[in-house]
Amino acid sequence: MTEKNSHSNKDENWLEERKKLLESLQKFQEVAFKQYQHINYLQQIVDEQKALLEKYEQGVEDLVENDLNLEVEDVTFSDIGGLGDVIQKIQHFQYGILFPQMYKSFAIKPPKGLLMHGPPGCGKTMIAKAMANEIDSFFMEIPMTKIISKYVGEAERTLDELLLHARNTHNEYGKKVIVFVDEAEQMFRKRGSYDHGVNDRIVNVWLRTMDGMSESDGLIFVAATNHLEMMDDAITRAGRFDYVVEIPKPDKKGIEDILRKQVAYTEKKANRTIYQIDDYGRLAEMLYQRKVTGADIKEVLRITSERLIAEFIESDDSLVVGLPATYIYQSQLEKTLYSYGKIKHEKKIGFNVKSDEDDSGNFEDFVDRSYLERQKRKNHHGDG
Repeated sequence: MTEKNSHSNKDENWLEERKKLLESLQKFQEVAFKQYQHINYLQQIVDEQKALLEKYEQGVEDLVENDLNLEVEDVTFSDIGGLGDVIQKIQHFQYGILFPQMYKSFAIKPPKGLLMHGPPGCGKTMIAKAMANEIDSFFMEIPMTKIISKYVGEAERTLDELLLHARNTHNEYGKKVIVFVDEAEQMFRKRGSYDHGVNDRIVNVWLRTMDGMSESDGLIFVAATNHLEMMDDAITRAGRFDYVVEIPKPDKKGIEDILRKQVAYTEKKANRTIYQIDDYGRLAEMLYQRKVTGADIKEVLRITSERLIAEFIESDDSLVVGLPATYIYQSQLEKTLYSYGKIKHEKKIGFNVKSDEDDSGNFEDFVDRSYLERQKRKNHHGDG
């Protein structure tokens, strides 16, 4: 082999090695770029999750600070009508809160949680609020709609944060906190009966909290449900919601009691006489025939007031007489009561009334004509 051929072979080998090196560098560059893209993608995921966490934490903070009003309206057991026996049972539950030493002296534990069940509109929420005033405690309603989340673990964390806020409130102010859950069948649905595991995990949070809670935590658990049969059985075991009270629909006597107390409570809030009712028994009979609840009675009073306000504003009298001088008479309540069936049908609220009774033009055929005329004369002449 000549010297020239030897140099030629070396050059070819050198070029081949350089080509291989260049190919390796290009492959390394491609791999490095892909890794860079992957790192950027991972960083993007981290940033998104961080933003979600911050949004969640801010949401919980806003919920605690803005949406949870720990104060409660000024209502007591004396304002609640038609539930005398029930109120007595609720007061017995309160004994465990107010006199725990009495239970210790008998080596028994007081009930830990109160569960009220019964038809909607019968006063369960009002009882819970009244109890807060009776024992001078804070009242914190857990908003189910704000807890449920599509993100795994978020619902439980939110619930834990709310319960922690309740404990901290007790520690800061030295007052107990009623933790209230309305429509509890949504929160405590039987485990395994729902499409996803969020409900099961929420039930587990409650069970863990109630099982590990001591008297020093200062929490009083109260729940209300329209569907006791949908509740998880573990919720009502000893040491949990172990004091169960039925809140029934009122009978006729109870309806009259509710009506009287609703009127008195409304007038107390308004600080004036509003209603001119001659025959509570008659009104109670009309309400009873329609199978009303306490919520229905409250709504009848509200609608009548709303109508009177509109009529007064649209009349010439509003220029002369102040609204506080205007009364609501029994005939006006009866008229509202008669048409309430139609309102209920349109809004899906209230009680059942046959459709052929929905025509308010037939009102005078429904109530005693002489009674109406007497009320009309009374309205015309006023109280003077």
